[in-house]
Amino acid sequence: MASNPTQMKKAGVGAGVGVGTSNGNIPTAANAKDDIAKEEELEKALKHLDLLHVELGAQSRRLRTTIPRLMEGVKNGLPRDVVFKTVTSSIQTTQAELKDFTTLYRGEESRKVLEQAKKSREANPKGIKPWRYSDHPDWLDGADWLWNNKKP
Repeated sequence: MASNPTQMKKAGVGAGVGVGTSNGNIPTAANAKDDIAKEEELEKALKHLDLLHVELGAQSRRLRTTIPRLMEGVKNGLPRDVVFKTVTSSIQTTQAELKDFTTLYRGEESRKVLEQAKKSREANPKGIKPWRYSDHPDWLDGADWLWNNKKP
């Protein structure tokens, strides 16, 4: 059996199409640069998806407080004109928050990232399986701080 790389190459050991190779055997500088560029693009896409995820979480938390904010003036027994101003202000704030998230979600960067993910799923549907709660029943263990408003 061949023991050093030259002997292995002559014997055909390890031959085959590899990532970043032009002829299947020898990596080239151009392919290495292309791989680095793809990796950087993927990292940028992941950062954008993380931003979308964080913003979606923040938006959902803000939306949960919309009704209580609307009712603040009513439950405090304030005059009608003050209640109206409070409700109007709360509605405008909520609309602005929704518009900010919608702009981020529908932006060019998001469209590119989500389209890339869709193409990847279509090209390799077996490699990506949907996340199911039933597969991970303990996914929220240790997250009691979400309900108790105490950080871990």
